[in-house]
Amino acid sequence: GFVQAQPEGSRLSHDVWSRLQRFVSWADLGPREVHAMVVLLVARGLGKTGAFLKAMPARQRTEGEVVMQLLRFMPKQVPSSVLLDQEQIDLIDKSLTTHAVFNLAQFLQGETVPHHVQRLKVVAQEEGEMVFKFSLLALVCLLCGIRGAEDPRGSLFVNQAQGLTMVL
Repeated sequence: GFVQAQPEGSRLSHDVWSRLQRFVSWADLGPREVHAMVVLLVARGLGKTGAFLKAMPARQRTEGEVVMQLLRFMPKQVPSSVLLDQEQIDLIDKSLTTHAVFNLAQFLQGETVPHHVQRLKVVAQEEGEMVFKFSLLALVCLLCGIRGAEDPRGSLFVNQAQGLTMVL
């Protein structure tokens, strides 16, 4: 499971796991949003790939721009995106924009200045509750995948300390 690869002394507790599950329930994603989430998580990795970055004009070489170019103009590079409708693509685009203005990992480490939190609040107000929830859940999912290549049996990064910080 999720904690199988974590050392016993830092393993995520049942209490924190329950809180993370409540957070996922709070996000209240339906099947269409879950599909968009999976595509976002897969495509985001491609957005960091050198070949795709080099193929983009210099002004569009951000991870988010690469992902959106892939989804809009090369959907066969991300086969699961072929079935997305425009509303789902817009949700991914707005989520990537949110990620560009607010870095959850930096926030959890106390590296975020109040201005970034204010920008997140503005995004939430302007884009709506679904974009806000979708974006936060995507950030949590991304954090769960940090160090994923080290051990495929679960999340090494979201251990007790990181998980507790996330659910506070």
